[in-house]
Amino acid sequence: ALLHPEFGGPTSMLTAERQRVNTESKYRETELQRKQLQFFLDSLNSYNTQATLVTGFAFTAFSADALHELPYKGAPVRSLLFACLSAAAMGSAVSTVVISNYLMIRVERLAMNRSTSTALAALRQRMGTVQCCYMFSLAALIG
Repeated sequence: ALLHPEFGGPTSMLTAERQRVNTESKYRETELQRKQLQFFLDSLNSYNTQATLVTGFAFTAFSADALHELPYKGAPVRSLLFACLSAAAMGSAVSTVVISNYLMIRVERLAMNRSTSTALAALRQRMGTVQCCYMFSLAALIG
């Protein structure tokens, strides 16, 4: 009779310990997911800032002085390539900013309304798109 859970025997102590360990494990898992989410959101914010800078650099290529200085008669292909790469850099950088902003807003809503694990899954699914757009904008700017 002393081993029965109602009497506070060893069985109830083991059950209570198991529940405590499970609760603590779930708490740690949730904390880890929140840290991962914050890391990815900080990363998106960083891409956003850097893409904004790339947009500014690419935009200066379209200033009247820069376009006037291009050697259209002497090197038309080079001039056209410069203009196209600058446009591609600007377009891709703006796309990076738009996608990363949308993703940050969407993921934060998912984390608040559904679960952190759902938000992390959505973020991981689209993070590659942001990275590719940003890398393309850098390559086009350098090219």
